[in-house]
Amino acid sequence: MRTGRGGKSVMSCLLPGQLEGRAAGVTASFANSFPDDVRQRVIENWADHGFPGVS
Repeated sequence: MRTGRGGKSVMSCLLPGQLEGRAAGVTASFANSFPDDVRQRVIENWADHGFPGVS
């Protein structure tokens, strides 16, 4: 078996704005991560999935 051979690469996972010093992130949450119609459908069927009703 040959190990340690082959090319290597470096990849930046920064967003383009972050390269310019701007960090305009969005908080990951139920309210921010899904469109309105998907959130509404989940809320309407919440109790059907075994969770307490939403008030």
